[in-house]
Amino acid sequence: MKITLLCLFLQTCTFLFVTNNKALNHGVPTAKTLPATVVDFSGEGSYEVFPGSTWQFFGPVRTIAVAEGQKIVATGTAVLGAKSATTRAAIAVCYQASPTAPVNPMIGDNHLNVEVDAVQRQYTASGTLSPPPGNYVVGYCLVNSGREVIGRNNYVNGWAMAVE
Repeated sequence: MKITLLCLFLQTCTFLFVTNNKALNHGVPTAKTLPATVVDFSGEGSYEVFPGSTWQFFGPVRTIAVAEGQKIVATGTAVLGAKSATTRAAIAVCYQASPTAPVNPMIGDNHLNVEVDAVQRQYTASGTLSPPPGNYVVGYCLVNSGREVIGRNNYVNGWAMAVE
């Protein structure tokens, strides 16, 4: 008896949910949802990152296709360590629009500034970007803005998705 009542209750709830959803859309079909695309940019990081002023990818990069109405959401964690003294670095998840375009952080100037010392530590960055449709290279990136070489590095684990 209890199972029968539960089944009737669930059927009624399902009917009401479907009916209300159709009413909310006023009988108009909803837009087709684009499938999400996922790429993994995990792998061995760069052996050494020398001081500089431009963004550079750290480790593997992948190409992701973005359709009209989609954005890129990404996150990555890298293990970094300086060769000797502490140095400063900016970290982010970056994109590149073409092979000749600059590497840019997805979050613009809102990247993280960290101090990297001789102890290997994990540094995580995330970002989102709403670019025009096209193919983009994505990956973990950094700028070594200090004076020491970041050279006690390990792997990066990261992924990016193109979603609505």
